[in-house]
Amino acid sequence: MNTQKHKIEFHYEPPVREVDNLEAMIADAARDARDGLRGLHALSSRAIRDNELNIKTLTDIIEQKRILTDQFRHTIRLILANIAQSHPETDEDPVADTVRRDLLSASYLSQRVSDLIEAEQMIGKKRQSRN
Repeated sequence: MNTQKHKIEFHYEPPVREVDNLEAMIADAARDARDGLRGLHALSSRAIRDNELNIKTLTDIIEQKRILTDQFRHTIRLILANIAQSHPETDEDPVADTVRRDLLSASYLSQRVSDLIEAEQMIGKKRQSRN
């Protein structure tokens, strides 16, 4: 007869809501944008030349911590459009592909955080109007 006692423990961690991670998402967007900018310098001189103003603009936006602005996302779109012209076959160019992925991620995170903040504000207004 087995007289051993077994203790089973269950640990529940509630799921993390995206809205609780806004700071991390903003930091990730800034990191991805910086990584994308660093990667641009590994591309051809044409890619840098075609994006010179956009690189400066994006660098300034990041330094000024304006990650959640339309200008941030628009500048990324301009850079991506220029990369598509200067490196049309990103599948065959791993550096261009990495730059594209980093910048797309930065833009996505920026938009996602903006949307989450807007949703929270809308919910707050809705709750206030009920009271």
